[in-house]
Amino acid sequence: SKQKQYALARSLQAETDLILASRLQFHLFLSHAWARSQDSMRVIKTRLQELMPDMASKPGLKVFLDVDDLVEGGGAEDLCKTSHVLCHLCDVYFESFNCLRELLWAVALKRHFIVLLDTSKDGSVYTKEEALTCLRKAHHRIVGMHAELEQWLQLHAPHEAMVPRL
Repeated sequence: SKQKQYALARSLQAETDLILASRLQFHLFLSHAWARSQDSMRVIKTRLQELMPDMASKPGLKVFLDVDDLVEGGGAEDLCKTSHVLCHLCDVYFESFNCLRELLWAVALKRHFIVLLDTSKDGSVYTKEEALTCLRKAHHRIVGMHAELEQWLQLHAPHEAMVPRL
């Protein structure tokens, strides 16, 4: 809803003041299951940038959306370039390899999280309890990504990251 989008925008603007550290390129990384959430993420990116546009004296909100900003890989590598991650949790989020990878890497990089729970067309809401259940079921897949993450972090972000214990 627009109220949620405005609240998110105000919160993000207050916390970041739209100033990026020199190593960062984005304020917000949109993590989502592509088949389910791509259209919603396009709307969220557009609306947030309308709320906080570029101005002559102040840069606007920079939002990473894979179809606009992904150069190579699955997206997780771009988490080093952002300060916040919005996870659009839905019924298929935890089934996606890339979503799990982004989630794990964001935790390791100590990024700030914003969680957006999906609503279906019938109005039902994807609950926190459902998300936790799905995350527990995906645990074995996340453990399999641990070695890849550790190796990548040692090469690219040795001082800012901590590999989470699984």
